[in-house]
Amino acid sequence: MTDKNIMPSQFSIFKGKSALRMQLQKPEAIEDKFKIGCIILQMAPFKEERNGVRIFAWEELKVTVKLGVNDLTQLIYAIDAGGEAKLFHQFNDTTKSIELKLNGDKGWFLSVAQSAKDGAKQNISIPISREEGYALGIMLRAAIPLIHNWF
Repeated sequence: MTDKNIMPSQFSIFKGKSALRMQLQKPEAIEDKFKIGCIILQMAPFKEERNGVRIFAWEELKVTVKLGVNDLTQLIYAIDAGGEAKLFHQFNDTTKSIELKLNGDKGWFLSVAQSAKDGAKQNISIPISREEGYALGIMLRAAIPLIHNWF
């Protein structure tokens, strides 16, 4: 028997200069309204190495993006077709550009560029291999019905 209140585990990719983690945020009912779920994408740059352990700047420099069904559909299509995707989010005074660009025959680069109204900018990229892209596509496809509570 599956407990639907258990938080799904993160899908993570760690590379030399950056790391990525994605987590399913399940839909929820708040009073008489239904809030659709999403995928939370977080990326952080490499910070330092301590005792052979790579530390990433999750607390101070991470960039977070909420990906909805339309975003997931574009990313899945790009992965399946061996193509690219460009997404744009604007919330309050912050804009985020998310790009999945081809990296020759090696896979893709996933980049998130964030710009705030105060002029602060941040850009984090991570290479994604073909094999990681395949796994990512499976995870994102499985997330779509869960986001809408269609299971």
